[in-house]
Amino acid sequence: MKKKEERFDLHIGKSNSSHNAARIKCENLINEKQSIMTLLSEQTVKSQSDYRTRLNASIECARFLLHQGLPLRGHDECECSSNQGNYLELLHFLSRNNKAIKRVTFSEAPRHNKLTSIDIQKDITQAAAEHKLCGRLRRKSQGITNLHHFRYELFNNIIDMQLTELDDRFTETSIELLLCMACLNPSDSFSAFNKKKLLRLALFYPSEFSIVDLMVLGDQLDKYIIDLRGDDEFSGIEGIASLAEKMVKTKKNLIFPLVYMLIKLSLLLLVATTTVERVFSAMHIVKSRLRNRMGDKWMNDSLIVYIEKDIFDKIDNEAIMKRF
Repeated sequence: MKKKEERFDLHIGKSNSSHNAARIKCENLINEKQSIMTLLSEQTVKSQSDYRTRLNASIECARFLLHQGLPLRGHDECECSSNQGNYLELLHFLSRNNKAIKRVTFSEAPRHNKLTSIDIQKDITQAAAEHKLCGRLRRKSQGITNLHHFRYELFNNIIDMQLTELDDRFTETSIELLLCMACLNPSDSFSAFNKKKLLRLALFYPSEFSIVDLMVLGDQLDKYIIDLRGDDEFSGIEGIASLAEKMVKTKKNLIFPLVYMLIKLSLLLLVATTTVERVFSAMHIVKSRLRNRMGDKWMNDSLIVYIEKDIFDKIDNEAIMKRF
């Protein structure tokens, strides 16, 4: 019996024998909780969770800087730099004060997935800008009306023409345009009406008014002012926008089509001027002297986010993550 046990021990071996080691590994492989697929799955879930935490922290840094119109990049972003720029310095600050972020950023992040490069900064900015434009279009489409369509959507091509023509905001031409446009104001029974200035206004739009049109326009203006001053429907209205609405309602836009064209162009001039003013003001903040090497694409994305802060503030990080 003793000899049989000895032979058994030789075959099975002791607890630290190769046979027992192989047996334990086999049992672990069969055990679902210890299987290779389970371990890989758990590792994948952890990696994804770490990535989301790291990306969310990066987006928070970019969000703050974009909202304030501040530059993201630094002149020297290498690890030995004493000032790596606003984006990286802010991310370092978050890392120092948040253990969850510290655990997945900088030296703790995978070598090729740190989310700190200049390309990542640009991509986050672009993602925020693009999602904001889906958000703005969606918000507009929810409450679209015929009036909104009439005022803004129908004449986009004319807005483009106006923006092209307004090369400078403060030229004599721009001032003259506004003065001529003011002659369309219907307040006080069209007291500001001036036929000469309105004909001058039409001269600024040669693609809309031919020489023959200008002659017809003069005749239409004479009849237009007599007709509207004697029509109770037009008494007491204020502003060119109200005038345009009333002309459509009474179908006088069909009776005086060239005059109505002047009114449409005047309304679009206001929109174009306001848009240009906002862009120029924001541009001086976003593209400062220290950021004069910023590329057009990145500057455009930064301007969109900075100008439309009210929409940007309502976009959560999850939406930017998906776009990114």
